[in-house]
Amino acid sequence: MKIAQIKPLLVSLFILVIFTLASCVDPLPDEPDDDDEEVAGWPSEDALQEFLLDGFSQPSDAADIIHSIESIEDKQLYITFTGTAVSEYEVVNYFVSNGWINEGLNSGIYEYSKGDVFVTFDTSNKPFYVIDIGIYPEEEYPGWPSEDVMQEFGLFGFSQIPDVENITHVIWDDLLIIRFSGTAASEYETINYFISNGWVDEGSSYDVYEYSKDGIYVTVDTSNRPYYEIEANIDY
Repeated sequence: MKIAQIKPLLVSLFILVIFTLASCVDPLPDEPDDDDEEVAGWPSEDALQEFLLDGFSQPSDAADIIHSIESIEDKQLYITFTGTAVSEYEVVNYFVSNGWINEGLNSGIYEYSKGDVFVTFDTSNKPFYVIDIGIYPEEEYPGWPSEDVMQEFGLFGFSQIPDVENITHVIWDDLLIIRFSGTAASEYETINYFISNGWVDEGSSYDVYEYSKDGIYVTVDTSNRPYYEIEANIDY
């Protein structure tokens, strides 16, 4: 066979070998998703703004800072760090000074809310601190919650209070919020329900009463009379 005839055959054979080898090589893995990954350092300004945390700068004395963002169902931002009493004061002061609603304090865990964002600041394992920020799109319903909803949150027999108006309720996963306007009699009936039905009195601060029972934690906010808010959380 002539050389001129062999050359095309060699080229064809070479191409065949290349394609065969390529088919045996595993494809490159997908690029990792930035979501859910732990990242060293304080979150960026853009990430903080997404969670309504404008101007929330890194606390003094904070070290070993790690944050992560999760978007499985509701969007969550977690920040963990080690710190001091100064760090703790600065975090609490940020929420107190920037229009966040104080939802109560339970076993070293501060709770705040603003719009669709709910925050817990866990100081129970000092010097280790955890800030958990979640965006929970709020769906507000008119009227008192149904009996089934009330029972789900351990509020058996807690029927609509007399003399109340403008009643709405919100369900955020494991959180039930009831809002209404009322009178001193409405406030008495609300407090009396928890006292008379075996709920543990966890104390009160700034006209916010706290109760717990069977893993459910409740706050009754009377600080904005005649507007009242009852919050039941089954995530305890």
